[in-house]
Amino acid sequence: MPADRTPALTRTEKIALTDFQNDPGPYLDRGRRAPVTITKHGHPDLTIDDAAYFERIERDRSWLFSTCRPSSPPT
Repeated sequence: MPADRTPALTRTEKIALTDFQNDPGPYLDRGRRAPVTITKHGHPDLTIDDAAYFERIERDRSWLFSTCRPSSPPT
């Protein structure tokens, strides 16, 4: 999975928790290619995604918070 994919352009497959519990292998494989959202009682509960993509998001988030800190209020 390319690490530069854009989440807004990726269609998320949704599956019921029961289906995932009965046969997780195919959904884990699909989650390496595109996000797979597991639903519980019809509502999104957990999303499986490629680890490299998640690591990139965490790195970007850390960079954003380290460079965009609000300035100290005047005293």
